[in-house]
Amino acid sequence: KKPKKTLLQRDCKTANKEKMESIELAALFVDGSGGYHQGEFRLFPDGRQTVEFIQKKKTLFKVNLDQVESCVSMIVAKGYQLTFKNKSTKASSSFTGLTRSGSESIRESLKKWSKDNKKRIQVQHNPIYVKGVNEISKTKTDKNTITFMSASKEEDGGEVVETCFQVPLSMVRNVQADKYNVSIEMEEPANAESDEYFVTSLGFMVVPEFGETSEEKYAPAKEMAENLKKEADVEADFGDEVCEVTSLRFLIPRVNIDLHFYPTKFVMSGSTMHSVIEYSHIKRIFSLPNTDGTVSFIIDLKQHITKGQTTYKTLLMKLPDESDQIDLKINVTDEDVREKLSFAKISEDDDDIAEVNNQAVSEVVKKLLESLSGKKAKEMSSFSSKNGFQCVRGSIKGTDGGYLFPLNKYFVFVPKPVTIISYDDVSYVNFERVGKAGSRTSTQNFDMKIMLKKSGKVVAIDYIQQDESQKMIDFLEAKGIAYEGVDTRQQKLTYVDGDDGDDGDDDRDFAGSEDSEEEDMSFHGSEMEESEVGESGDESEGAEVDPDFLEGITGQKKGKKKSKTKKRDSHR
Repeated sequence: KKPKKTLLQRDCKTANKEKMESIELAALFVDGSGGYHQGEFRLFPDGRQTVEFIQKKKTLFKVNLDQVESCVSMIVAKGYQLTFKNKSTKASSSFTGLTRSGSESIRESLKKWSKDNKKRIQVQHNPIYVKGVNEISKTKTDKNTITFMSASKEEDGGEVVETCFQVPLSMVRNVQADKYNVSIEMEEPANAESDEYFVTSLGFMVVPEFGETSEEKYAPAKEMAENLKKEADVEADFGDEVCEVTSLRFLIPRVNIDLHFYPTKFVMSGSTMHSVIEYSHIKRIFSLPNTDGTVSFIIDLKQHITKGQTTYKTLLMKLPDESDQIDLKINVTDEDVREKLSFAKISEDDDDIAEVNNQAVSEVVKKLLESLSGKKAKEMSSFSSKNGFQCVRGSIKGTDGGYLFPLNKYFVFVPKPVTIISYDDVSYVNFERVGKAGSRTSTQNFDMKIMLKKSGKVVAIDYIQQDESQKMIDFLEAKGIAYEGVDTRQQKLTYVDGDDGDDGDDDRDFAGSEDSEEEDMSFHGSEMEESEVGESGDESEGAEVDPDFLEGITGQKKGKKKSKTKKRDSHR
């Protein structure tokens, strides 16, 4: 005979019948930084009254249903999304990539559990307003999400408020504003795929009000930006300002900027832009000496910044020559900053202040960025042109002219388009129109076609002076970079592709050059990158070059200028 079940066993069996059915669905968990984690969403796992998310047997999220205040469903780019709000912390956690049936089954189970257990969990589906609207009239902010909404009037006079879209506060990197416009810069997802699209910025126009006389009233764009900054805690973790260097000239983007340095980030502040860049987002730094003593300073970023309607991933400064010197006071109350900025001398009057006196602006900016970011400027090479400079003049895509710097590990071209090519990505270099300088069979200029390994594309650098050909070939041989297009069997260079030397218009100067027929350089995901310019009103598509920059980089000036030491002061 089977043994009789005890009272405890009968109670357990009854309790098991009342357990909710477990739901397990494939989904994506959205973490605090906006990244996605693929795994399994579980509701009532093994009868437990919890919501869990499991990735490879690791629990990334778990909460008891007693602590859930609401569950909101909405349609997003990756499918249906469920957002659970915690009663005590008011924090929201989202799960996306669900199907419609999966989302509905979860909502129905929660409604049933809430009714059976007399719990108040708000379960609802929040439709996204997709009819097209030009006006976002309301915003709502909880602990980690900004919701933008549109309000419309019904025939009976009532108001209907519908959600347009949501922005996680953790994704907001910076907020800028001018008279009418507000721009939100977004963090790029940490684990985004190379071919994945994501939002890098959002732009809003704050519509001004007009009176009865059509006089324009004030548009509260800056107030909106300040409120968004406050809600997103954009400047909460800045810490004390270390120092600032004022009136620096940027060529990309074209604007005069004050640089404000903080322990973990720096701020580019100007009349038309305000961008925050973390030192950890700096990919590479280049400090390139121009022929007149000025410096082309490149900051290559991992993430884009925005100015107006244009995004930039490469910044270019033109720093003055050594005659422009600076006195700088640096706040070193932070011990980590004090250790990093050891090049500055501690003040005799204040132990929390370090001083830099009578140093070139270019050298101070370089030391500050190198020390605070931990990224050293890329090394120059032993290359020397016929005139003793570390660069040669050339042209990319038919621009009016720029300069190619053969560095220790990179080819770098400035000013526009800023082009960076790692030697590791160079398959070989093809020379065209190379001949002995001064001979009747040679042209005034030659061209270099740099073949890339990863993308298979070609970077054409044209109109390099013929006198530099042997210097460039010697450099490539020293670096072990393959090349072709010249006769290496003869001691003197001769042109080998059957050219008779009569190239006509090819001997023209840069001012008359036409657009190159080579493939447009939009290299993404490789070591060769180009700054994105040409979309805003003050930028060009690479054909326009700042005349002052060329005047400075070539050393060709209209009139004689007396050399005298300039000095400017900066403050904390």
